[in-house]
Amino acid sequence: GGYSVGCIFSFTSTLSENWKKQISNGAQNILFYSVARDSSDNYYAVGANATTSPGLGLLIKYNSSGTVQWQRSLAPASGAITFTFISVSSSGDIYVLGYTSAARQPIVLVKYNSSGTLQWQRLFTPGGVLNPNGFGELVIDDSTKSIYFPVCYSGSNLGNGTIRLIIKYPMDGSKLGAYAVGSTTMTISASSHTSATISYTEATASMTYRTTTTTNGVGSTLSYSN
Repeated sequence: GGYSVGCIFSFTSTLSENWKKQISNGAQNILFYSVARDSSDNYYAVGANATTSPGLGLLIKYNSSGTVQWQRSLAPASGAITFTFISVSSSGDIYVLGYTSAARQPIVLVKYNSSGTLQWQRLFTPGGVLNPNGFGELVIDDSTKSIYFPVCYSGSNLGNGTIRLIIKYPMDGSKLGAYAVGSTTMTISASSHTSATISYTEATASMTYRTTTTTNGVGSTLSYSN
């Protein structure tokens, strides 16, 4: 059977192709979910190795030419971790949001420095994320030293059984403890998943992308209709 590779494309301001890269381990499914850029035009892609046991959250740094600078993985003792969103602060620190496959899918927030060294991990429970691949965003506010992200989880008595939150969290990772949300308690704890250097290789399979312009906005120029 086939397998998926992680793909990243870079385009110029006129939507001409700049470079394209693939990452593969030759056997498993590598999936990218989000990408961010820092002030030096380095690019960071996050996702998962979706079929290892346990599944690994992936973070890969590329330079402006598309050359891999370093690769990192985060793995729990059991289950799996998926990274879904990433944001880079003005100082170059990297914040990654994801979820684990433990009961009710607790949320994991991880900080790396610009060299890829793990700074801290935080686990938000209970999880029960309704759409774990689509939290919506991970926003950094350097002026208040805060991180913001939306999340939904089940288990409340607020009418439809779902709590919808926008979480504000300090960039230094200092907020820990239990907090009441409706009739449910959310706990923020320091987690201890294992971070390691990985070495996936650049894949050589050909890649194409759709360039035909349509009224739905797919193509080299954007076209929208009301």
